[in-house]
Amino acid sequence: MKKMKKNGKLLNLKLNSAPIDINRTYYLATNDYVIYSDSRYKDIFSNLEIFDNSVLLSQAIIDYIKSQKTKITPIIDGRITIIKQ
Repeated sequence: MKKMKKNGKLLNLKLNSAPIDINRTYYLATNDYVIYSDSRYKDIFSNLEIFDNSVLLSQAIIDYIKSQKTKITPIIDGRITIIKQ
């Protein structure tokens, strides 16, 4: 999801390069920290209905891995840089 802001105003909002359909309902999954603690996202969640399923993120990951029929192979995607001190 990408949004462009100028002087604090939303200029456009796209999802996968397509404009958001204001007549459609979108669902977003995130963790408690982002919703309740990270002030950078307060505007995004301020007018949304929040559903808490009380599932710990760690348990959701464990359940997902256990449900997979094939071996899960981790990949390096370049988002983390190791800096030698």
